[in-house]
Amino acid sequence: MASDGTTPAVRGWLSDPRTHQEWVRTYYGQENLKFHELAIDYIIDVLHPKANSLFLDAGCGDCVHSIQLAKRGFSVQAVDNSEAVLDMARTTVNELKLSSQIRIELGDLTHLRFEDETFDNVLCWGVLMHIPNPGLGKAIHEITRVLRKDGALIISENNMGAPESLFRRNLARLLRGKHTEVKIAPAGVEYWTRKASGSSFLREANLSWIIRQFEEQGLVVQERVSGEFTSVWTMVPFHRVKNLILRFNRFWFKIVRTPHLAQGNLIIFRKPDTGRFLS
Repeated sequence: MASDGTTPAVRGWLSDPRTHQEWVRTYYGQENLKFHELAIDYIIDVLHPKANSLFLDAGCGDCVHSIQLAKRGFSVQAVDNSEAVLDMARTTVNELKLSSQIRIELGDLTHLRFEDETFDNVLCWGVLMHIPNPGLGKAIHEITRVLRKDGALIISENNMGAPESLFRRNLARLLRGKHTEVKIAPAGVEYWTRKASGSSFLREANLSWIIRQFEEQGLVVQERVSGEFTSVWTMVPFHRVKNLILRFNRFWFKIVRTPHLAQGNLIIFRKPDTGRFLS
């Protein structure tokens, strides 16, 4: 979810409570909770983390994933750069009586306060897509730096090569909206949209480029699978149709998992316990 931007306009948008309320309502509500539960279960099955493992939820937003990890018995350090969304997270975590397992604090992913190799695993879900360059490179370095040797980094990002992304890009070019600017960059396709609170920023990632950046930091890809096949359900007003799309997303994730056609991609990296971290 939210993370650090590199311009005052993006920072203003990310610090606006309405931004996070909209994200929570649109993407992380009860209707899509089953998918996130499936995803966390899959991650745990792949990683086989020890019972006392410490996770960093980097760009935690309202702690939807921190909560899922805590319910499975893990400790979580949750960090986000928006005090507004952290207030929402603290309320939910306290209501669920998980505050002993989830530590929440304000932080900047481009300048993390933690020592090298602090965390057993790092989860960064839908976060890098909201960090413009040069902040993106700094965030990649930082979340790799704080990961312990033989630990795992899990990222979830949008895939610029997916049919849905291609359709969105061509539609944006066709409409040539006054408020949205589309840029093609090495990291992917960037959408800059003027908002009352600043400029929103979204990147559909060139995942090959993203993977290379982490590999240059010494990580290796362990798994790459689909996330949600499509997010079109967020725009559907009809409850039955929306549920059908959500079910298809879960089917694709559970059975097919082919990432290249899916808009959402889940990538798990390992930090080898041999060799030196590259700075």
